Amino acid sequence: MKPVYNKATPLPTTTKEYVEFEQMVNFQVGESVRVIRTARTYEGGWNNSWNSDMDAYIGNTYEVDSTGRPDGSGITLDMFRFPYFVLERVLREEG
Repeated sequence: MKPVYNKATPLPTTTKEYVEFEQMVNFQVGESVRVIRTARTYEGGWNNSWNSDMDAYIGNTYEVDSTGRPDGSGITLDMFRFPYFVLERVLREEG
């Protein structure tokens, strides 16, 4: 049985685990997400580094441009790749 990810789940420690968790979160291209915090370079198995220009994204909403890659480099928003654990889904209001 495949494990289920939730916010209480501890962060992974390897890139392999990061990729598995990112797949469980299952962000989709076009989905709206908000960046909620910074990440440390290589935090939680994320195979990428935090650029100080990414700080401007915190608190803002973006559409997912591409989903994770097998190398664990993250989810693409605009011109940067963010780890799944700094993103939260933004639910669209039914209208």
